[in-house]
Amino acid sequence: MRANIYDQLAKIDESHWWVLYRRKLTAGFLKRLGVDDVKGTRALDMGCGTGGNTAFLKMFAPDVTGVDISENALGYAKVNYPGCNFVRGDIRRVSEMFREGTFKLVTIFNVLYHEWVPDEAEAIREAYRVLSPGGFLVMTEPAFNFLYRAHDRETMTKKRYRLGEFTGILERTGFKVKVWTYFGIFNFFPALVLSLLDRVRGAVTGHGGNNRKIAELGLPGKRTNSFLLALMMAEGSAIQAGLKVPFGVTILCIAQKPAGEARKV
Repeated sequence: MRANIYDQLAKIDESHWWVLYRRKLTAGFLKRLGVDDVKGTRALDMGCGTGGNTAFLKMFAPDVTGVDISENALGYAKVNYPGCNFVRGDIRRVSEMFREGTFKLVTIFNVLYHEWVPDEAEAIREAYRVLSPGGFLVMTEPAFNFLYRAHDRETMTKKRYRLGEFTGILERTGFKVKVWTYFGIFNFFPALVLSLLDRVRGAVTGHGGNNRKIAELGLPGKRTNSFLLALMMAEGSAIQAGLKVPFGVTILCIAQKPAGEARKV
């Protein structure tokens, strides 16, 4: 990802309605699953970027580590979140950095879609290895290839996904899938319109210049930001109450590594 995009991400890590909603939705499900802040518990954020999610994970584990391949991203993370540990490395090789069974919670927030990750299953197998028995993996990724648009080109998106792809990979790896849902139904249609406009305009593939900002990562005014967060939280409450959402801009999966003996991957 380009350096100036990390600059944008670092500025919205703790304030943008979308990242706040994703964390609140995830936190609600983790609490329902009994994932608590237990003394000695360790968490790993694979593809931690500029570090905002590592601070969020402190709710569930006192010892949080972030791994990312980008020196630029880690530069922001180390300055902004000194209470967490950050390691430079490839998420497809985390079992070479940490012993098997080290973490009770592993997260992958919108990482596997990236051109730098050619094999999603390989990264998920690595997460399985470093999780302790009974531990949880949380994943979010962008949904539906037909929503591909300028935002995706600028963030170096290789593809967007359908929910069944990841539940299948998780189950084949040995995980028990506990939560699987789309979310972001309210911004699905604006994203679809932007995608269609891209096609009408004949948007070219490839990435923009080094100084181009991503409009969708811009922080709206305070009132608009609060309104959009409240709107999304209404969706989140419905999802947690059991509403089956057939589409959205993002997928969420939470899976558990079986306790006791589990097959090697």
